[in-house]
Amino acid sequence: MKTYALTTEQKRMWIEWKLNPDGRAYNTAFQFEMHGALDLDRFKRAVAQVRGYLDGYRQYFVEKAGEPFQVILSKKEATLEVQKRKTPVQFPDIPNFRFIDLTAPGQREADLKAKALEIHEQGIRQGFDLVRDYPLEGYRLIRFGQDQYLFSQVSHHILSDGFSGALSLKLLSLCHNRPWLTRAVMGIKTLFTRNKDMGAYLEYVRSVYPGPEQQKDRAYWQATLKNAAFHTDFGLPRRGEGSRGRRLRFSLPEEAVLGISALGQKKSPVKDPVKNPVRKTPFIILAAAFNALLYRYTGQADLVLGYPVNLRPRNRKFNFLSGFMANQVLMRTAIPENTGFGALVERMAGQRQADRLHQQYPYADLIRDLRQEYPTFSPEKINISLGQTAFGTHSLSFRGLALKPTFLDYGEVMADLTLLYDHDKAAGTLELAFEYRESLFEEDFVRRMQGHFINLILDGLRRPDKPLSQLALLTPDEFHQQWYEWNRTQKIWPRIKPVLHCFEEQVKKPRKPWL
Repeated sequence: MKTYALTTEQKRMWIEWKLNPDGRAYNTAFQFEMHGALDLDRFKRAVAQVRGYLDGYRQYFVEKAGEPFQVILSKKEATLEVQKRKTPVQFPDIPNFRFIDLTAPGQREADLKAKALEIHEQGIRQGFDLVRDYPLEGYRLIRFGQDQYLFSQVSHHILSDGFSGALSLKLLSLCHNRPWLTRAVMGIKTLFTRNKDMGAYLEYVRSVYPGPEQQKDRAYWQATLKNAAFHTDFGLPRRGEGSRGRRLRFSLPEEAVLGISALGQKKSPVKDPVKNPVRKTPFIILAAAFNALLYRYTGQADLVLGYPVNLRPRNRKFNFLSGFMANQVLMRTAIPENTGFGALVERMAGQRQADRLHQQYPYADLIRDLRQEYPTFSPEKINISLGQTAFGTHSLSFRGLALKPTFLDYGEVMADLTLLYDHDKAAGTLELAFEYRESLFEEDFVRRMQGHFINLILDGLRRPDKPLSQLALLTPDEFHQQWYEWNRTQKIWPRIKPVLHCFEEQVKKPRKPWL
């Protein structure tokens, strides 16, 4: 048993959990449909192997004198901890795994699949108690038909980031397909494998991020975010408070995906401080399109977008870190008047290159600095974000099984509006989703926003020099409605007599003498 202090970002999530114990906005999950002849015993052994390799999944949290700590257990200690807490388990050797067989004679497979999805959704939307719950992650496998399964992995973000979740799934695939391989053969190196690895990692972080470097990063962010308009105002009334939200998916057409790839390959005249060409990744191009859409919706030219970054050191010894090693970064973009989409992409790519050199500065410290400098500032003002899903899990393969990722909706959000993207390089697709706060946006509004986003990015890729204010937004149905339906001013009026004729007829009528 080893006890370690929490990282700065973990402390931030701990505090947010203390303020909202029932919250589930920090739940993270992966879910797949599996089709094929699955060997349950083999699958269970693979899950047990992963739990043994990634020691970060055998941890819990304690609070001592008001300070939170994370405790890492050995395999034997993990088993004893389950018994001590009397955690209900289905398989004693793998307490984080549950198998449910819904199949029964006379049941329709479609109904069973809907029930399986409902069970998974309940698990994904269930909050974690960071002190009482152990383990803080789990695998669930549900059989809903002949060789038909639904598989999910759920954990709290304080335990693992998206990279760690994808790492555990890739490791699960490797253990399932090649169960005879050992950790040494696979070359597994994790953050919590041995005490010396943890110590080596902490020492590495301290050595590459000393106090003077932190002060330099702090000064950079103070200058970059000086007098920024952190809040994006949509001009919509809030219908209440709370973090309830939804996700609505949509796909970019093939033309847009190919256009993003082509734009990313074009050489940029802008250089970063280390003399490398600026990278126009799909992330940058989508962020530019998102900012352009917000600019068109709100007229706000100073925008601040939040997004997560991976802080794992580029060091071979730490290739397989397991844990929460991410940080939140703010990208500020000032959109000049009459700028084109291509110029906006270049501007944001250059800004990202500059921010990358200072992205290690803890987000919690940045929020503290902003509160000191701007008394009216609060983190809730930063209400727009961009994030990635899937994290390369498209290449997962389980021998004898066909995998299909399924869409997840946690039912709770951290920002008013978030653009999520899933880039499958092999298939050449870009799946997107708008995650929105239900107290601010209505579903119909967000669905129209999806169409506007597609039209804007298509027009921006076709005509990169065209000013943002002139890029096409309207869908064909909206265009027809505005230009034709709303302009049908012809009206057939009823045939009535002029007032003059009415007077003449009234005069001709016989009248009674006045009394």
